[in-house]
Amino acid sequence: MRYLIAILSLTLLLAPSLAHAKRGPPPKIEPVVYGGVRYVVPNDNGRQAYIQAWDKSTNHMLWSATVFRNVINPLLEEDVQWVYIKSLKMEAGKLIVVDERDRAYSVDLKTHAVRELPKASPEKPLARTNALHRTNAPDPGAQRSARPTLQMVGLAVLCRPVALPTQR
Repeated sequence: MRYLIAILSLTLLLAPSLAHAKRGPPPKIEPVVYGGVRYVVPNDNGRQAYIQAWDKSTNHMLWSATVFRNVINPLLEEDVQWVYIKSLKMEAGKLIVVDERDRAYSVDLKTHAVRELPKASPEKPLARTNALHRTNAPDPGAQRSARPTLQMVGLAVLCRPVALPTQR
């Protein structure tokens, strides 16, 4: 009985600390400098992700653009629902922003328009570039095996022909 009380009291003592799932600090993003402008990600608000453009010589903010907003469910703990930007890079004259859920966004530097980029489909992997021959070689891991999968067998069972009674 003494052991049962000890285990119960220890469980009740540790339960509140186990129930609070706090998230870690937001990632620190290094600024990107392009054309005399420094692009920074403050990552100070988990509800809204935005970038700021600062003039490098005068240190004056030129513009700010919201990349995405995060809708918070009031029935869940708020801080575990926050999503921050995890990377920022320049590509073909546009800022590419990636969040913690691996969603990518493109920010046009002239119009400040933000566009979500499509994800690569897991069913159709992108072709790898063969650096030696400078050609697009198919991904060798994308070849299908000759063995039928369970999905193929299930489809064959569902689609097999049914004999209809013949009319005389």
